[in-house]
Amino acid sequence: MPEYLRALIVILVLATPVFWFFKPALTPHLIPTDAFVLRRNTWYGITLAGFLSQSFWIFIFILAILLINARKKDSNPFGLYFFLLLALPQIKQEIPGFFGINYIYTIDYVRMLTLFLLLPVCVTEWNRKSSEKVVFATDKILFLYLSLVFVLRANVDTVGNSIRFFLDIMIDVVIPYYAVTRGIKNIEQMKDLLTSFVVAAMVVGLLGVFEFSKYWLLYSSLPDALKIDWSVSYLKEMNRCAL
Repeated sequence: MPEYLRALIVILVLATPVFWFFKPALTPHLIPTDAFVLRRNTWYGITLAGFLSQSFWIFIFILAILLINARKKDSNPFGLYFFLLLALPQIKQEIPGFFGINYIYTIDYVRMLTLFLLLPVCVTEWNRKSSEKVVFATDKILFLYLSLVFVLRANVDTVGNSIRFFLDIMIDVVIPYYAVTRGIKNIEQMKDLLTSFVVAAMVVGLLGVFEFSKYWLLYSSLPDALKIDWSVSYLKEMNRCAL
């Protein structure tokens, strides 16, 4: 049996008891029961797609479908986002370029979550009437800081890399910031968000304990399963500990 299949089985076996234990403890007073079930099933779907799709771009397509479906049914996109945030490592791949361009942009797992779950929140809040919009002091501070970083970077980099860096800033910083500061309307949403992240972290924590005790990096076979050349720092650190 290929290593990625064995790793997938272990991940599912370890994650299932965590979901089983937390469901009655957290629902419905912190996370709505239907939302918990939806997020758990989406977590399973994403994990299965990551290990079984055999292609990064097929995985991205399946991921998009799963996120669109979950986003339509879940009333709190922030809880959904943080529940799924740690489902997979930040696997990434470059979009191939053309006409002498090496690559267009680098797409990764977290950016897909941001684009499909948080960007719609930004669009909704941006389209509100001017009288309903709010401006925070931190908006100006963040804008000035990011502008300074971008200008300094653009002075020493190529036009193509500067454009990619601008997109990085927008997707990785601006969209999450704008969505959270405008989209969270009440304390219930915040409780849902934090609780969802705790559930996700507990799953990853249990997987981490297993990896450390068995010296087996469960996600190290993911690049082979997706046919990509990818590695992340945590794998290097775990390998150093194993040595």
